[in-house]
Amino acid sequence: ATLNRYNSGDEIISMPYDQLAVTRPGKLAPTYSIFTALALGEILNYFDYFFLPPVPEADVFAVSSYPNPFNPSTRIDYSIEKPGHLSLKIYNLRGELVRTLIDGQVESSGHVVWSGIDDAGAQVSSGVYFRETRMADKVDVSKMALIK
Repeated sequence: ATLNRYNSGDEIISMPYDQLAVTRPGKLAPTYSIFTALALGEILNYFDYFFLPPVPEADVFAVSSYPNPFNPSTRIDYSIEKPGHLSLKIYNLRGELVRTLIDGQVESSGHVVWSGIDDAGAQVSSGVYFRETRMADKVDVSKMALIK
């Protein structure tokens, strides 16, 4: 980049190449990258424009189980961004529904404990189970192991 100063007091920064020509070292194909953004940010900062790239809103949707593997129970924690319909179900390896822990409106983040009991009230056998959690368009599926 070149800084040009004129008698009128105007300043112009010119770049001899298109922005897409700013690439990572060692890469042949020009791509718009963080290096392009940093170069443009430096230019804007020179002119007292403070360039901050937009930060996407963080989606808060996280689910975790502890302990895993478990015996006799596991605590399933969920974090949500806003109140809404939450579905938390347990499936076996054959894809059969074993237990529905939550299927309804929740107001805030929370937790539920699964002690290896199916929807009929029977103790399930040792093995691998899948925890499926859904909220709006977000889905989290994880394995849990019950070891006796």
